[in-house]
Amino acid sequence: MSKFLDVNSTEIDNDNADDVVDGDDPDDGQDDDNDNDDREGVIVSSTSDKVAGHRVWDKRYYCLFCENAVSRLPRHLYSAHADELTVAEIMSADKAKKQALLTKVRNLGNERHNRNVLTSASGDLAVVYRPNVDTQMTGSEYIPCEYCHGYFNRRQLWRHAKKCICKPDSVESSGHPVAVGDLLLPHKSDETTAQLLSGMKKGMEFLVVNNDRLIQRFAQKLSSRVGHSKHHQNYIRSRLRKLAKLLIHIRRTNSALKEATLQTVIAPKYFRTVLEAVKKLAGYSSVDHTYTTPSFAINIGHDLKKCATVLKSIGVEEENQALESHAQAFIELYLNEWNDEISGSARRLLQNRKMNKPQLLPLASDVSKLTSYLKDVHAESLTVIKKEVINAEFCAAFKSLAESVLAQLILFNRRRQGEVSKILISQVTGKESEHSQDIQSSLSPLERELIGSFTRIEIPGKRNNIVPVLLTKQLKAAVDKLVDTRLRHEADIADDNVYVFAAMNRSLGYIRGSDVLRKFSTLCGASNPQQLRSTSLRKHIATLSQVMNLQKYELDQVARFLGHDVRIHRQFYRLPSDVMQTAKVAKILIAMERGDIDMIKGKSLDEVDIGPNDGILYAIICYY
Repeated sequence: MSKFLDVNSTEIDNDNADDVVDGDDPDDGQDDDNDNDDREGVIVSSTSDKVAGHRVWDKRYYCLFCENAVSRLPRHLYSAHADELTVAEIMSADKAKKQALLTKVRNLGNERHNRNVLTSASGDLAVVYRPNVDTQMTGSEYIPCEYCHGYFNRRQLWRHAKKCICKPDSVESSGHPVAVGDLLLPHKSDETTAQLLSGMKKGMEFLVVNNDRLIQRFAQKLSSRVGHSKHHQNYIRSRLRKLAKLLIHIRRTNSALKEATLQTVIAPKYFRTVLEAVKKLAGYSSVDHTYTTPSFAINIGHDLKKCATVLKSIGVEEENQALESHAQAFIELYLNEWNDEISGSARRLLQNRKMNKPQLLPLASDVSKLTSYLKDVHAESLTVIKKEVINAEFCAAFKSLAESVLAQLILFNRRRQGEVSKILISQVTGKESEHSQDIQSSLSPLERELIGSFTRIEIPGKRNNIVPVLLTKQLKAAVDKLVDTRLRHEADIADDNVYVFAAMNRSLGYIRGSDVLRKFSTLCGASNPQQLRSTSLRKHIATLSQVMNLQKYELDQVARFLGHDVRIHRQFYRLPSDVMQTAKVAKILIAMERGDIDMIKGKSLDEVDIGPNDGILYAIICYY
C-alpha cells in the first residue's frame, strides 16, 4: 500500500459521485490575521449554482499523474491511470476506505496546481468548497489541511480538521490547524533569510544554519509571519541558534550522524536520539528528574514540530512520498511521546519554582530616587544641548537626554519597555491636544487642569493593540529636541533613522529601554535596583490599585491604559500582596473559627474590623 495513502476511514463511498462536492463556502468572512499580501493576485472561482438556479457540474480537479484538469476524477483515474499503483489500490479498496483514498489523491493533485499558482502569484486556486457568487475570495484566505491537503477557508479549517477522513486514528491533534496550514504553504524567496543570517554572530552555529536547508526554510516561515518587523529578527536568530546547538550536539555524540542535517534527524528512527540530545542540552538529571533550563526543553520542542511540518510541506512540493511520510511519522511520535518524556516534567518544574517565591514589587522610596535622578540627568543634558557647541560633550549629552526621557516615559506611564523604545518620529510630531468641550465641562477643575498639562500619543502595543503614552510639558519639550533634524545630524544619528530614541553611530536601530532602566536603577542608589524594571513597575500599579478599591469600570480604565484585557489584569498583573491577603482574609478565617459569623455578615473585607470594641480581639489573643 502506498505510504502517503495509508489512512483509516469508516466513510462510505458513493460511486456515482466524484468525491466531496462543491458548494457554498460555510464561512464567507475574511480573516483579520492575514499576512499573505503577496497572494492578492490569486483568485478563487465561485460556484455557478446560484446563477443557473440549479446544480452546475463545472468544477475541475487536477490529476496527480498527468496534471490535466478533469471534471470526473475517478472515471479519469480508472481509464487513464489504471496501471498506477495508487489507482490500483483505490480500485481494490472496499467502500469504507475508497473515499479517503480518492480524497487524498484528488487533493494532492489540486495542491500541486495550487503551489504553482501561489508561486507565480496568479491564477485560480482549486479549493474544496468554492464561495458563492456574491462573495469575492482571494488565495490569501485559503490554506491546506495537514491531513488531506485540501484547501479550506481559514475560518472553516478548524471545523474540517476535527473530522477529516484522512486523519490517522492515532493522532488527536498536531496543533492549531491554521498555524500548521500556514507552514504548509509554499515558501517565499530567501532574500529576507539572507539578510537575517547576515546579522548572526559568525561561528559554528552560524555555519550550521547557513548550510541547512530545513533550518533556512523554517527561518523564512518565521520571517513571513512578522513581515517587515525588524525587532523580531533577534528573536528569530535565537530560535535558529537553539536548533543549531541541537544539531551540533547530535553530530558530536552520534558517530552515524557526523554530517547529519536537521532533515536527516527528523525521522522516526532518530526520534529517541533527538529526545536524549534535548535532555542533555536542557541539563536533565535522571536522579531527581529536573532540568537546569526547562524552558529550553519546552521551546525547542515547539520548533522541532514546526520544522517537521515544514519538512512535510517540502515532501509534498517535491513529490517525495518517503520524506512526507517520515515527517508525518515524526510529528505523530512528538504528539504521543514529547509531553511524557520532556515537556510535562519541564512545565511542572517551572510551576514549582514559582511556589513560595516572594512577589517583590518596587519600593516607593526607590521609585522616588529613580525619578529624581532621571530629572537631574534630564536637566543637565538639556543645559549642554542648548549651548549647541558641537563636540564630544554634545553627543554624550544628546544620548543622555534620550536615555533619561525614555526611562521617564516608561516609569511614568508604566509601559512595556519595548513599546516605548520603538516610538516613531511620525507618532510624536504634529500632535495637538483637542478635547471635546462637552466632556471637559463634566470634569472637575483638577481634571481639566491635568488634561491641559499632558500630551497624549498612541502607539502599537502587544498584539497590535493601541495603547496611550502621556507626555508632560517637560517631556514633550525634550522629545521635540530629540526629533529635531539638525540636532540629530550633529549627534551622529542616521538621517533615515525613524525612531525618536535613535541609536547613534549612524545606526538604524533604537535605544533599548531595558538597558536604560538597568543602568539608571543602579546609578540612582536604589536599595532594590533589580525591581525597577518595566514588568515590575506595571505589576506595582496594578497591585496598588487594590488598595483604592476601584469600581469595575474604573478598573477597566486602568487595564486598558496598561494595554491588556481586564481579565488578564486581574489574573496576572493584579497580583495579591502577601501582606494584604494575609491581613484581610485572615479576619474571615479567624471569625469563622471562633463561630462569630454574625459579626461579619453583610460586610465587605474592609468593613470587617477586629478591634477592642468588637470584643473579638481579646478572644483572639486569649485563644492564640
